[in-house]
Parts: sequence; structure tokens; C-alpha cells
Amino acid sequence: MPKSRITIQLVDDHELVRTGFRYLLENSSNIEVTVESETGRTAISDYHRFQPDIVLMDISMRDGLSGLDATRHILAKHPNAKIIVVSMMGREAAVRAMEAGAKGFLSKHSAAAELTDAIQSVVQGNAYIDHETAQQVALQHLNGQTENPLKKLSAREYEVFTHLANGSSIDNIAQRYCLSPKTVRSHKSRIMQKLELKNMIDFIRLAMKAGIIAQEPALPDAPTIDQADTTTDPLQNS
Repeated sequence: MPKSRITIQLVDDHELVRTGFRYLLENSSNIEVTVESETGRTAISDYHRFQPDIVLMDISMRDGLSGLDATRHILAKHPNAKIIVVSMMGREAAVRAMEAGAKGFLSKHSAAAELTDAIQSVVQGNAYIDHETAQQVALQHLNGQTENPLKKLSAREYEVFTHLANGSSIDNIAQRYCLSPKTVRSHKSRIMQKLELKNMIDFIRLAMKAGIIAQEPALPDAPTIDQADTTTDPLQNS
């Protein structure tokens, strides 16, 4: 007999983001947030302890263990774990999430209603990718864009690439991941070499092509996970 309530583990290193997700899920009568984890390492130990039905996993973590790494570690010991990766990153992150063993991917730009849709779908044993990202992935394959140069990057290099593409400074990235600015610059240099990029213009063009940053500003016509009125939704500034 199925459980009457779906138990959720929230994994994100920003308390405000976790609070926002909890706020969105409180409106569902059959979903309960039972544990919150703020690092990749605590995500692994908390999963082992609480065994939630669904994990909502961010990719970028401050402790150096990414959400994708945490996903692999959890699945190594708990192969039936159902993990949905939730990220600001684009279709390349979705592909990496599914390759890591996640059962779902949800962009933080998705409509808020898709959060519960994703949970309900994955808990029933289905895979789930939010509609916009799924369309991007499908169009990429239909257009014959099967070769993905970003696969050359390590997990950390991919995170650095994504943050740089979205305008983060070297110092901000270093602070986020507890690295030295010199280390981040080394990552950037290796990224440029691996991807054969001559300058930041090439860098941004590739990021747009991979769906990591939008080519045009998004104009959503419904509340999204990361955009909502601050008087009702605490995710406004996440």
C-alpha cells in the first residue's frame, strides 16, 4: 500500500531557497518535507538516515561536493533512490543530471506548478524533465547537435564555466566553493584550452548554444520557482 504522504529531502546550500521550496510544497496535502541538507556531504548522510521518497538536489554546493557527485554517492549505496536535480543551469545540466542517475530535472525558471508535477511523476517511477528543458534537449537532437564539447569538462570545470557565463566574478566563484582565486583562474584557463575558446565572446556564444544562458530575456506569464512576489514567495531573491 502506498504511503499517504510523500517525504521530501531538500538539498541546497542557501537557506532562503530551501525555505522557498518548503513554502511551495506546503500547499500540497500529500507532500511533507522531512529533512533539509545544506551541503553535498550532509545530503549523503541525511539520505542514509531518513530514506526520503524524493530528493530535490541543487547542483552547486559550497563544500566542494557538487549535487551531481552527491547523487552518484547516494545511488551507489541506495540504487532505488529517486532524485530530482533542480538547477538554474540549462539543458546541459539536465543531460549531466540524468547521466548521473537522477530520475528528474527541473529548471528553477520553471513554473511553480511543475515542482509538484515532477514529484508526483518521479514517485510513481517515471522520469521527468521540465517542459522547456525537454524541448531544448529534443531540438538539439533533432538538429543533429549530438556532439557536446562541454562533456570535455570535469564537474568542477563545468560549474565554473556556468558561473562565469552567468556573470559571476573570479572572486565570487572562489568564495562560493572555498577556493583561492588562483585556483579558479586555473580552472578558467583549462576550460578555454579544452573548449578551444579564443576569448570571452566565444565563451558566451558557446554558453548560449548550450542553453546555459538565454539568448533573449525570458518573459514568463506564470509564477516561476525563482521569480515570485516577495510578499508571498521567499524565493524572490534566490
